[in-house]
Amino acid sequence: MEEMLTLRTGELETMLKIVNELGDEITIMGRRYSVSYDRLVDSLRKFADVDEIGLDELDEVSKRYLVRKNVWNL
Repeated sequence: MEEMLTLRTGELETMLKIVNELGDEITIMGRRYSVSYDRLVDSLRKFADVDEIGLDELDEVSKRYLVRKNVWNL
């Protein structure tokens, strides 16, 4: 279990590093949106404090990006 947590943490750190340094985009309903590093970090911090996050507690771009990256499941 500790290995899985270490691996997953590394994956998240890499994802955030890429978004911070290179940027990323996501297509929602046929339109492209820039992914904000700061908003992603704010969104992930919310998970550290509680067991559940409501759908309306994250901005739509961050929420869909995290779902597509298999970080969060709806």
